[in-house]
Amino acid sequence: MDVAVVNVMTTNAAERTRRAKLDGAAARHEEGAKRSRYRGLATPFVIEVHGRPGDFARSIVGRFARDSGQGTSTDVAEAWQSLSAIVQSESAALELRSCG
Repeated sequence: MDVAVVNVMTTNAAERTRRAKLDGAAARHEEGAKRSRYRGLATPFVIEVHGRPGDFARSIVGRFARDSGQGTSTDVAEAWQSLSAIVQSESAALELRSCG
């Protein structure tokens, strides 16, 4: 598994417009880049800096957080809440450090 946290901002104007219009575009872009780079040797696990998971990350967590017979458990919601909080707090800490 290859984990990445991606920012929705980019210097590429066309990509920035696409990311602004399509939810999850930054994560999908990074997942595609990782799939091309590793060609099946690693699974991309991508989360955007504001907490939105990529499709593969969502499927991985969903696969491992199931109740037998009851469908998706509350563990999925709790896992995403925790991952989102970790990513967002680390992103905020990085910004604060860069501002002095």
